[in-house]
Amino acid sequence: MPFYHKLGQIPHKPHTQFRKPDGGLYREEVMGLEEFSSLQSILYHHFLPPSVQKVEDLGPAKVEFADYGPIRHHTFHTADMPTGGDLVSARRILLGNHNVTLSLSLPARSMEFFYRYGQLLEHAPYCERDLRPPESLETYTERGEYEVRIKVRDRITRHVLDHHPFDVVGWDGYLYPWIFNIQDFEPITGSLHQPPPVHQTFQGHNFAVCSFVPRLFDYHPQAIPTPYNHSNVNSDEVIYYAEGDFMSRRGIDQYDISLHPSGLPHSPQPAATEASIGKLRTNELAVMVDTFQPMQVALDALEFEKPDYMDSWLQGDGE
Repeated sequence: MPFYHKLGQIPHKPHTQFRKPDGGLYREEVMGLEEFSSLQSILYHHFLPPSVQKVEDLGPAKVEFADYGPIRHHTFHTADMPTGGDLVSARRILLGNHNVTLSLSLPARSMEFFYRYGQLLEHAPYCERDLRPPESLETYTERGEYEVRIKVRDRITRHVLDHHPFDVVGWDGYLYPWIFNIQDFEPITGSLHQPPPVHQTFQGHNFAVCSFVPRLFDYHPQAIPTPYNHSNVNSDEVIYYAEGDFMSRRGIDQYDISLHPSGLPHSPQPAATEASIGKLRTNELAVMVDTFQPMQVALDALEFEKPDYMDSWLQGDGE
């Protein structure tokens, strides 16, 4: 839900002369998502953006996925993942398809490298005030040898510039990074169990993101707080359990990731439904991603999988 934003120095009109203190022109760059028909921002550089001194192939960045095998539910205990590297190099891709890649990073050091429109309505679970755009702009004009790593088409390429890449003096537009803190999500509750779409936070091409945050349970006298049995006919469901108590899941630990693929029903484990009746609230914090293409399990994820998760619905008498 991007909105217009600007930082630094920009001319009164785009595509007009914008000069440096020494009289030279700043270099205007239009950066867009889909040619000139979607979100874009205009950046003003000290140096010519295409100027690259050296190009080097750093090898493939293609993800290796495990064979599909039998369709079953999965869960991965990511608390056991080792730390190491920086934010990018420590990243372990766990699940993915042609549209969505889900990874987790437990960095051990800081990085030497950096890497539908409209207004939200009153009934939305968050508002524009909760979105945090960039607040400051740092400009560097030093000359020297600077490395930029670019990931395109499953490969990483190393470009060497003769100037600092952060040479922008100003920019404006709709295409920029921003932050949304899940703690700012305001849950929607009702007298009966609310379906997952009320928790939806974002939507992209072939995926949706939902936020499960601490909230009051349903208040109908006959309400059942836990979710009902559910079959994903055309979507896979991935949940990252960040913190708190997850009333509908037994055997789930903090930082676990579950995958419930399309074609299989899933539900709270035995006894969880009965145990939830009469409870007033939940303190769970979790992020759900629904994808509309099947997710594959990356080979890196197999060492963290809990092999008995599929059997967790066999325990007890099924209530």
